[in-house]
Amino acid sequence: MADDLSLQTQSAVSTPAVPPSSPPLDRERVEHLEPTGGSEERLACEALREASRWKLSPRRRRCRSLEASWRDAAGSIEAALHRSRTPASGQDASSDSLQSLADNARLLRSALQTARHAVEFTRDLPQLEPDGRKGTAVPRAYVASLGFLEAVDYTFEEHAFEAYFKAFQ
Repeated sequence: MADDLSLQTQSAVSTPAVPPSSPPLDRERVEHLEPTGGSEERLACEALREASRWKLSPRRRRCRSLEASWRDAAGSIEAALHRSRTPASGQDASSDSLQSLADNARLLRSALQTARHAVEFTRDLPQLEPDGRKGTAVPRAYVASLGFLEAVDYTFEEHAFEAYFKAFQ
């Protein structure tokens, strides 16, 4: 009985083909560089430079720019979901990408609602006026995260994240 279960499990899980250029399976795929003092120092300087440009918003209000971004993303996702339900005449209705999108429609809609609620609660967070522009307040965490991603060229690494945000404290 146990053998039957293991055979069923093995056939249910597909393993991707390993390209010939891949490293052997016993070696780590990505070798991360250890953080150096210079890179941590550079990130700390970037964080301090970013924070020095911030202007705290005197009031907390709705973040209309984040609401607009959410609406754009929601519209794009809903349009893609609609296309997955009614494929165009030239599209194969059974294509893997369309099927995957249709299979995950409920999950995508749930994630959209979670994001919408998060945007609604940004009013409760400390806000900044980016570049000193009045009326364009966004959450401080959003501006700090954007600054981090720009400093690391949109390549997330935990040690870099830690070095960047330690500079704020």
